[in-house]
Amino acid sequence: LSISALTAALLLAGCASDSSAPAAGKAAALPAMTDTEVANKFKGGSWTGEWSIGQHGGKFVLNVTGTDGNKVTGEALFFGTQAGDTKEPLVNGVVQKGELSATLPSSMAIKLKLRDEKSIRGSWLIQGLQGDLKATR
Repeated sequence: LSISALTAALLLAGCASDSSAPAAGKAAALPAMTDTEVANKFKGGSWTGEWSIGQHGGKFVLNVTGTDGNKVTGEALFFGTQAGDTKEPLVNGVVQKGELSATLPSSMAIKLKLRDEKSIRGSWLIQGLQGDLKATR
């Protein structure tokens, strides 16, 4: 099932979007890194956590399988959606200004930042709906 089906289900459920900005001062500061260095920090192993929108959510997994400079390849998995579980490749994954952004074939956009060596935080956006993403390694 597609992420767009999730979107339709969430619209029908009347869910409100939630801000995805991480709270200031909550993460340990990382040393200044180039975008290529940040991209390489995402690679290797799975990031496992959760996606959410309002009071709804489920498991989220990010697998970064490769990097080439600041370009990132891999896949995103969303579990527990009303549309079922989904798995989609990252399209045009790139780290710019320290943030990983990518689109999925369903037209969902994801943005993630390293909070420290073992945690990431960000957001997903599709058809005007936005929610939070967070995961740890």
